[in-house]
Amino acid sequence: MSPKYSVCLTHCKAYSRLQQSLDNILVQIDSDYYIAVVDSLSDGGSEKLLKSSAERDSIRLVESKSSGGLGRQTAFLESKGEYVIDHIDLEDIYKPCFRDIIKYHHQNFEEKS
Repeated sequence: MSPKYSVCLTHCKAYSRLQQSLDNILVQIDSDYYIAVVDSLSDGGSEKLLKSSAERDSIRLVESKSSGGLGRQTAFLESKGEYVIDHIDLEDIYKPCFRDIIKYHHQNFEEKS
C-alpha cells in the first residue's frame, strides 16, 4: 500500500535536538505516511543517527549539501502520496498536531461529494 501523506524534513547541524525532534514526528505517523529527510551533510553524530533511523523507520534519507530552500525542494521531489506536509525542519520540536491539521484540511478545504 502506498502512503497517502509525505512529510518532508530538512536537517542542518542541529544534533542536540535531532533525536527529540525526529521522535516527536515519528509518534504522530503511521503507515499512511512517508518521510523524506534531506540532511545537509551534518556532522557531530547526526549522520549516524539519521542513517540508523532511516533503516529502522523506513525513512528516505538524502544526503546533500544544500541550503534550507534547496533541501526543502529536494525533500519535496522525494515525496510520495496525495498530500505533502512541507517546511518541517528537524531543528524544531513539534507537538502532536499532524493529524489535527490533516483532519481540519479534509473537513474544510476539500470538495464535498
